[in-house]
Amino acid sequence: MKKITFLLISFFSLSAIAQDYSADTLRVIDLTERCTEFKNYNKIQCFVMDNGFAITEGMRVKIGTPATSRMEFQTLMRGNITTAALIGDPNLHRNFVGTEYVIRKVFVVHSGIGKKSALRVGINMGVDGGKGAAASTMDLLASLETGELEILGMLTKEQAIKKMLEVKELYDAGFLTDEEFEAKKAELIKFVK
Repeated sequence: MKKITFLLISFFSLSAIAQDYSADTLRVIDLTERCTEFKNYNKIQCFVMDNGFAITEGMRVKIGTPATSRMEFQTLMRGNITTAALIGDPNLHRNFVGTEYVIRKVFVVHSGIGKKSALRVGINMGVDGGKGAAASTMDLLASLETGELEILGMLTKEQAIKKMLEVKELYDAGFLTDEEFEAKKAELIKFVK
């Protein structure tokens, strides 16, 4: 009887401390380490990239160019993942290049069938003030890496280095004070790490 009582108390204690993952923050390392905690299409509050840049709802994104010479994107699809699965040809078409959207939802999905498979971070994107998703990706990191998607305000390592060299040039020419230079440097350094 004591064992059953202990098990019931343990079960309810664990249930009471279960997190609401809609308020969770994930880092890149968590995609493999915390995979068993999540169901498919679990909403998360924030995804922190290796460079410390945090991706959240409300951020602006821009559709880049398809990663291949075909007329459609490889990592981006029309609508949300449910509607994309129902459409015969779910890939986003090249006529969306340059379109800007707002992130409507940040979520995780498993990369394989089982719950132990690594997670991928996805986003649903929509128009300002609109409802629903106009486009989405189930692998945000792949979309960013291929250049099919750009998060406005986020720089690649190469872009940050180029910008830092321009700032250094302005500083050396006397156009920036020490304080302005250090502020710009602190702003850009997070994209280089």
